[in-house]
Amino acid sequence: MGLRIHIKEQVFILKFGLRGEHAWFYPCGEPGAVKELLFEILEEDREAVFYYMREQDAASLEREFPGRFLIRECEEDSEYLYDRRQQQELTGKKFSGQRNHINRIKADYELSVEELDEHNLQDALKVNQCWERRSSQETGLKDERAGGVLLENREALGVLGVLVRVDGRPYAIAAGYPLCEDLFDLAMVKQVECLTGLSVYTRNRLIRLLPESYKWINAEEDLGVEGLRTMKKQMKPAGLLKMYAAYGCSSSD
Repeated sequence: MGLRIHIKEQVFILKFGLRGEHAWFYPCGEPGAVKELLFEILEEDREAVFYYMREQDAASLEREFPGRFLIRECEEDSEYLYDRRQQQELTGKKFSGQRNHINRIKADYELSVEELDEHNLQDALKVNQCWERRSSQETGLKDERAGGVLLENREALGVLGVLVRVDGRPYAIAAGYPLCEDLFDLAMVKQVECLTGLSVYTRNRLIRLLPESYKWINAEEDLGVEGLRTMKKQMKPAGLLKMYAAYGCSSSD
């Protein structure tokens, strides 16, 4: 995504290279510091566009800079939210497809599940490397070492994960980290090769592992990638964390 982080006292912001030289994430931090940073950026970059804004961010921007921006919902940036209990139990008609996928993979292969730790980390990294090699041959956004960085820094990030072996071979991983006390970020679900039902099974096993304090799962955005959007919708989200973008009224839409 071409991200570069800029850190100041009590606030930080990301430059969003994927969407051009004037693209930024909306800053995060103490409200006064956010306001000051926005003024600084707009003095240097009159064409600045801000992405990944929550509703309260959009309201704050409009309040501080009335009439300066055209604010629109950005569907590809909105994050999918899931009820943890529903995703764990998969009961009811709307989850029948996921249950069928799990039953099929369990019938076709011998599966074993391990919580991610220092003993199986290298196997997990190998699964990720296989996925990266396969992904590099496909069209669309590339995963530039993000999965490896997540796994290698799992302790600092508080990562929880599972490794699934298929017929004894390390084959799939799922991992994520806490965003707050009741919200868990599902950051990655990857496999060596596509086996029908394996990603559903691996994801479900991770969710079952989570402490009961997590009530919600954030599966992040789909980035406008059709395959990701289809998969995230098939998981039956409980809602969306809507994101907005702010375009300068003098810039092109």
